[in-house]
Amino acid sequence: MASAPSISSSLVVLLLLLGEKMPGKEEKEEDLSTPPDNCVVWVKTRILNVSEVSAKNSNATFDIRCNFFWYDSRLADPTKPSYLQPKMLGEPWNLDSVWQADVAIENRDEMEATVEGTWFVDNTKGLMQKTVRFRGTIKHAQDLHRYPFDETSVLIRLESQLYPMNQVELKLVDASSVECAEPTYAKERGQPLLTGNDFVPPVEWEFVGTSTEATTFEYNTVYSRIVLSLHLRRRSHYYFYKVLLPLFMVGGLTLTAFVVPREDVADRLSILLTTFLSTAAFLYVMDDDLPKCGYLTDLDQCITGNLVLISLMTLFVCMSKYFSTVPDWDEWAVQNQFEYSCFMLFSLFFVGLNLFVFRPRSVSVMRSLWLAACAVLLGIVVFMYQSTFR
Repeated sequence: MASAPSISSSLVVLLLLLGEKMPGKEEKEEDLSTPPDNCVVWVKTRILNVSEVSAKNSNATFDIRCNFFWYDSRLADPTKPSYLQPKMLGEPWNLDSVWQADVAIENRDEMEATVEGTWFVDNTKGLMQKTVRFRGTIKHAQDLHRYPFDETSVLIRLESQLYPMNQVELKLVDASSVECAEPTYAKERGQPLLTGNDFVPPVEWEFVGTSTEATTFEYNTVYSRIVLSLHLRRRSHYYFYKVLLPLFMVGGLTLTAFVVPREDVADRLSILLTTFLSTAAFLYVMDDDLPKCGYLTDLDQCITGNLVLISLMTLFVCMSKYFSTVPDWDEWAVQNQFEYSCFMLFSLFFVGLNLFVFRPRSVSVMRSLWLAACAVLLGIVVFMYQSTFR
């Protein structure tokens, strides 16, 4: 039989083993579903496509891919396999139970977010990466004062909407920062905003450039935000040849009413009314492409200015008919001087209107030619009517 001391020793060992397995004795596991302390999420974005920038719907259709990098020291374990050390023999982390960056687009309209992958990159530092692809529309209100010579900056506002800035801070990747979590193997490292190799702006717009900004916003507390800007300039050639040039020609034709003898009032009014209706039709040409703004665009000012010019000339023709019955008005010199003065006034109004609408936004050959054409037109009509009324 076993001696009493050996039995007592066995019981002590058994009780110790049972005590280690008791629930009260188990060590509490660390909660990995919350962000680590003072977490910094580094953001890198690539614009894959911009299919439409709609002024009427006040939105823009985007396809972008965002990469998020952050360190989680709780995951640092050299025995765990990772993307850089895949042959480690330890049990891999269950990434579904680990906190992941929850960045969203604040100004989204109808947006679909697809997680393309989450990786445990480096087991020595606890480096994590998450890639999300955003496809859909974002809200974008345009300033159309200079339409169709306008520029716009489409803003994409990325933010962490669940955690304030003291818990999760968003930063742009920066190759010069030693704290940047972007892996060394990343292509075009340190560039926070890129365009895809096949990126083509919408056909109506010209790509100017991009810019980025790390900022904050406040609801009930301060949150971190990344603002990505895509700068575009409208291609105005279509509007120049399809709208503005015909409008300029129609407006110039109103001045031919002075060629008709002043006695033929009906013929003069016929020219003016025809050009008035033609000009008014342009008001409906761009109606489907623009929202109902609370201000006049440059195109609206050009059309409205031409309508005002034709209305004033129509009033002038009617006044000439009335004044022809006034004594001493039928003298040739008086009527000639009155018509010459009115013609010069209307010509200056017409040329000045076009100079205002086509005021240079930047150095452009097309605008320079347009301004030169206005000056030449003014010189021609002045010379012609000086010869006529002399």
